[in-house]
Amino acid sequence: MQQMGKIVSPVTGKVERDMTIAQTTIDILAMLETKMKGNLSDEESGFISRSLYELRMNFVDESKKSVSAEDSSAKSESKSEDPKPPSGKDSSG
Repeated sequence: MQQMGKIVSPVTGKVERDMTIAQTTIDILAMLETKMKGNLSDEESGFISRSLYELRMNFVDESKKSVSAEDSSAKSESKSEDPKPPSGKDSSG
């Protein structure tokens, strides 16, 4: 959750966001879940499954926010550019 920017970093005291590292962490936990299958109690197995589910859902939510933010910034950048005069028309006439 910290890597997705949902929790303040206890080290820096700032909200830090790195979706690549968040995805890697989710992948590692999923791999561990697979490797430990059959060696965990029902409670432990359920805990890992629920945790992975919540992490994945939050990752999707944050990824959508990233795309929306990028779209918004791209639109605002295109609006802030100076409009070009129409071609072929000369106002000095």
